[in-house]
Amino acid sequence: MSECRKFIEVLNSFSPKKVALLCHRNADPDSFGSAYALRELLMKLYANMEVFIVSPEGLNSSSKRLLNHIDNVNVLETIEGSVDVLIMVDAISFTQLGSLGDFVKGSSIPLLIIDHHEPLKETIDRALYIASNTNASSTAEIVANFFKELHLNMSRSSALALLTAIISDSKRFLIASIETFRSVCFLMENGGDYSLALSIISEPMDISERIARLKGAQRLKLFRFGKWLIVFSNVSSFEASLARALIDLGGDLAVVVGGEGDDVRVSARSTEAFYRETGFHLGRDLMIPLGEFIGGTGGGHSTAAGANGCRNRDGIENFCIKIISSKIARG
Repeated sequence: MSECRKFIEVLNSFSPKKVALLCHRNADPDSFGSAYALRELLMKLYANMEVFIVSPEGLNSSSKRLLNHIDNVNVLETIEGSVDVLIMVDAISFTQLGSLGDFVKGSSIPLLIIDHHEPLKETIDRALYIASNTNASSTAEIVANFFKELHLNMSRSSALALLTAIISDSKRFLIASIETFRSVCFLMENGGDYSLALSIISEPMDISERIARLKGAQRLKLFRFGKWLIVFSNVSSFEASLARALIDLGGDLAVVVGGEGDDVRVSARSTEAFYRETGFHLGRDLMIPLGEFIGGTGGGHSTAAGANGCRNRDGIENFCIKIISSKIARG
């Protein structure tokens, strides 16, 4: 049975009347756009179902711009009242849910997950079903396939939301497969405006992000393992942006520590060549164990991953070096 059919079968078993779609905190276009389209899909399948979107800490800037170009929807920052089913969308750890994380983890409300990241033990243990495809560039691809498989018409707004999400999460198709482009064609055939989607994510870098990148470049530490250049740095925010910039500067793998105090965030990026030749998967080999080390969770893709926790900030660099050097030496 397909992921879509199994997902619907599990959902049907609860006969839900009220469903909450949970985005990760500060939701990006993949989390928000996927939730937006999934809301339409569920409302088409279940005429009497109430479906609402929850995004702890609101939407990020790209998602806010997306919201200006689609049919209006109310996005909540917390769960209001009782619900029958919770669905995490593009969120594979409870830490990603921010203030709602402990509630969702400890609740007895049935939980389903749709995500394109490697499932974690904590969510595998809690969720009744996880619709996961780690080969997809985005969760939006999974949701688009739900529409295709169920032969459901899609609004122009949902097509735009999913198209924007795919372009954003695939890094403008730097991380893409033939299935990614099939999804893009499907969404454009359903009214998704490619030029508009591209403009939504093409925001000029604000001065705060530029400053963070420059400060991070000043603080970088460089390690060489054979032909590979491994770079570490730290900033209080924009750690993912800095990690990408350090790769652009010439690093093969960049690890950036962000946050302040007990808010420990780590973002990592590597080149495709580094992954292809070493087999070192950032999500599986580095961020999952690092997440445990910093008292939280981690995961992600082969060349883009992250972790969130609350301790051991000063030990992150040594911890990562041991894992990276060990893996490269074995390779």
